Amino acid sequence: MAEQANGIAEPSQSRDISARGGSPQTRQLEHNLRVSRADAAAFGVMVGLGETLGELVDVFRDLGERAVDILTVGQYLRPSRDHLPIARFYTPDEFSFLKEEALRFGFRHVESGPLVRSSYHAHEQADAGISRPRSVPTSSL
Repeated sequence: MAEQANGIAEPSQSRDISARGGSPQTRQLEHNLRVSRADAAAFGVMVGLGETLGELVDVFRDLGERAVDILTVGQYLRPSRDHLPIARFYTPDEFSFLKEEALRFGFRHVESGPLVRSSYHAHEQADAGISRPRSVPTSSL
């Protein structure tokens, strides 16, 4: 089985509150990615906390530039009343749009949907990410 480095990105740089309590910001991705020690690098992004589509595309660009192979995009679901509330729910069309945008930045595999999590079909993602070469990213928006 392939070794996989994983991480989670928070799209918004503008909010003071982190959904993960002290998790790294997008600009610190190098610290979290151990690409040289892994066969595939994967990142997960949760949406629905008030981020904009532009912020998400910026995160996708940042991750693509850092040679992340596999990206998951899923809807944030509030685990309890003690956690941040959901700012909005994304539609299936928006998840399709996010997948198309992410693929422009060279990811080998992207899963995008309301119930997608970083472990979503992880084995299949890793196999797909390793067996397919990275595409060359197109210019950004």
